[in-house]
Amino acid sequence: MSKIIDKAKMQVSRRQSAAASLSEAYAQAIAQGNTTAAAAVVDQAAAQGMSAARIYLDVFLAGQIHVGRLWHSGEINVAQEHLATQITLSQMDRLRQITQPRPANGLKAIVTTPEGDHHFMGARMVADFLLFDGWSVDFLGASTPLKDLVAFCERTKPDLVCISAMMPSDVPNVRKAISSLKKLSQQPKVMLGGNAFQSVSASSIGADISSQDPIEGIREARKLLGLTTADRSLATYLRRLGQRVQAQRKNRGMSQAQLSEAAGLDRTYISTLEHGKQNVSIGAVMKLADALDVPISALLGDD
Repeated sequence: MSKIIDKAKMQVSRRQSAAASLSEAYAQAIAQGNTTAAAAVVDQAAAQGMSAARIYLDVFLAGQIHVGRLWHSGEINVAQEHLATQITLSQMDRLRQITQPRPANGLKAIVTTPEGDHHFMGARMVADFLLFDGWSVDFLGASTPLKDLVAFCERTKPDLVCISAMMPSDVPNVRKAISSLKKLSQQPKVMLGGNAFQSVSASSIGADISSQDPIEGIREARKLLGLTTADRSLATYLRRLGQRVQAQRKNRGMSQAQLSEAAGLDRTYISTLEHGKQNVSIGAVMKLADALDVPISALLGDD
């Protein structure tokens, strides 16, 4: 057992090192305005088994933070910063199109920034994380006028409204928006995110939850709406594991027989696993990860 734990720790360390390298390469690419290089980094991250969620956080977000620092220090100008942002948005669009979301959970969310806030990248990321999690999402973009947001919510009746804000000066407008939303005949839950709320509690301005981490935020949103156990059955996990193994195998041009030999597992075992019909041990998953030359997280995912 200790050998398995040690091996798992080594894989985590390698994954973190690889993520840091990809983050640095991506940051350099967008700071230089090199779309081709940025796309190559994203493709490399996907080929290494990094999930869409981790690419968003460890590559896109980290890259944008780096560019922001360069702008603040005067090493790049506004035009370069804007170009870097557009490159990242285009890569997010590309990744969104090829990412297989979780099964639909029947919930609807609206994502926006408050009136007057034109910083929408964080909101776009939250909208994408919700999409990946199986939500139906309407992304309204930046600076949605309060009366129009309320009218849209009255018509579409979302389960959740996510408001992302950058500056503390945006908080009063967010408070007004929440107050209006809570007067609707069918009140949505409200989730907050963004730098504006680092020192502001959700309850103090009428929201239900607040999170600076989109993964944790969506977990909290699921709990808030009663989905703590939804879509988490063993059959669902096995189906997803099988899909990931098959995708990684095909990406490497391997047959089931070749994977079977490389992993030291029976070919029938591989076949039933890829069809989501085979229960597995951590030891077997590690053998598959080694045979496919990916971190174990590439098979287990972020579930």
